[in-house]
Amino acid sequence: MAMAFTFAVTNLFDETYGEFGLSNGGFYDQGSVVYPGDGRAVYASMAYRF
Repeated sequence: MAMAFTFAVTNLFDETYGEFGLSNGGFYDQGSVVYPGDGRAVYASMAYRF
């Protein structure tokens, strides 16, 4: 029998950043386009094996 705990945090300080960008926005918007990255997230899990 075993028990395992997992805990993870991504983007701990909730900073704003661009995950993906394009240099040409398309036909109507000729500027650059940046897709924002994910905000803060917390994950936790527990597993028990018999």
